[in-house]
Amino acid sequence: MRSAGGQSWPASRTGDYAGGLGPGARANAVLVAGLLDLASALLDESRAYNNWQIGLRGDTTTPALAEATRKVRDVLRNEPQRVLPQVDERALRTLKFAELLPPSLAASTLAERNSDHAGASVVAARSVVSV
Repeated sequence: MRSAGGQSWPASRTGDYAGGLGPGARANAVLVAGLLDLASALLDESRAYNNWQIGLRGDTTTPALAEATRKVRDVLRNEPQRVLPQVDERALRTLKFAELLPPSLAASTLAERNSDHAGASVVAARSVVSV
């Protein structure tokens, strides 16, 4: 993978990752949440992401990813609260005083803490290129 200079969202020619995203895991978590909501068929089964990339299905095309990111960008602009990362049970158990909160409030609290909507918006605004 080569760096795209921060102006584009590089996707591998084989379609199995979108990398060089830059803003980090919290922004990528928001992007994965948006893709799960709007174009879940593009993500691989693991829904894996890290600081640098998001795991995509091997047959993801650049135009399909570009269309999906346009949709995610629109949701981030108009309804950012709709795009929150998934929270697993282990994380909920480690939340201090979680037993005192309704489960939905505990989950939304952790999701907000693990979100970077501004970073995700920056990435979603970039053009998608094949590398």
